[in-house]
Amino acid sequence: MKYKISVTSRIVDTKEYHEIRDAVSHDLIDYLVSLNAKPLIIPNNVTIAEEYLKESKLLFLSGGNNVSDSLSLSDKDYSSSIIRDSVEKILVKKAIKERIPIIGICRGMQFLNCYFGGTLEKLTSSHIHDSGEHKIYFSGDSSILTKFDSLTVNSYHNFVIKKLGKNLKSLAKSDDGHTEAFEHSIHPIFGLMWHPERKASTPNFDIFNKNLIKKILDQY
Repeated sequence: MKYKISVTSRIVDTKEYHEIRDAVSHDLIDYLVSLNAKPLIIPNNVTIAEEYLKESKLLFLSGGNNVSDSLSLSDKDYSSSIIRDSVEKILVKKAIKERIPIIGICRGMQFLNCYFGGTLEKLTSSHIHDSGEHKIYFSGDSSILTKFDSLTVNSYHNFVIKKLGKNLKSLAKSDDGHTEAFEHSIHPIFGLMWHPERKASTPNFDIFNKNLIKKILDQY
């Protein structure tokens, strides 16, 4: 494998076994392997998490769970989100220090926005569709983006960005004006609201995502 990519885990409360577990989708693992990468799965443990960044070419903040900033104390997912956020704060800080690029997808993008002081809001109409797709439109200049005017992407999120975090630049928006992709103006940090490991109906979707990730891997 050419690259080592560190991947964060979602926290799953398995009621039937009375256990709290870390999990990563097989689709995401298979996708990263298809990019000639060796995924290193990071457990949600603040003591050892940053050790997984050693020799890592990229930090990948996966989907799943909500960001604690978007939840109330009474929300059933709040405690899991607090644990995961604590781990990812350590990882992002370390990655920035070591100049390791970061890609956040869906929840990962939302976390990055909050990390840099941005805010989220819950959608009144969910972006989780039966078709799982909607169109986005690219704007602004970026040295990292493959040149597309628009792209049909999958969509599985209930929260959107209300205010962009400091030094984050919007790269793409949905029809309803919500930011669907961003990059940091100083650090090699990128957010995608969709899931590259899941499918969309347009053939450009897979081409775009693989080119984007490979370009980030090769450039930094």
